[in-house]
Amino acid sequence: MVTRRPRQRFRDILDAINDLHAFSSGMDQNMLAADRLKRFAIERAFLIIAEAATKLGDLAEKLEPSVPWHDIRALGNVLRHDYDGVDIKDLWGSLQNDLEPLREACERALEHPDLKVVIKKRGLRQEPPFHLAVLRITLRESSAAPVCARRRFRLSGGAGSTRARP
Repeated sequence: MVTRRPRQRFRDILDAINDLHAFSSGMDQNMLAADRLKRFAIERAFLIIAEAATKLGDLAEKLEPSVPWHDIRALGNVLRHDYDGVDIKDLWGSLQNDLEPLREACERALEHPDLKVVIKKRGLRQEPPFHLAVLRITLRESSAAPVCARRRFRLSGGAGSTRARP
């Protein structure tokens, strides 16, 4: 199912691209191969990009058909299931060659008039919810001390669902 927050998914991709630049700044391929922590961080950022592309579904292809969305989604499967088979040369190649075209495509998609039509037509939210948990303060009649009650929200159970759980 297509995300209820396509604008946020494109922003997630842009944020992950910024993270990838920060993580790989001043590095070369050999340094990346030797730094396990940075490699994990870079793989995680690529996984976020792949997951956001999956959540965008066919909307991504409609807005930016020049991007290989299928390949981006497939990268997520490789990182999840064939993690020990990730080739450092391919990872480095994607860092060097694929991020800027993807950034430009996501920026264009965010400004694309069809994105605004899709959001309005489907009744989708344009912004993410502000809170995952809401604290409610009530006063007991017998005490002046505030009592906090927590109401939890779930993010699963439908695309972007934020209905309260008891």
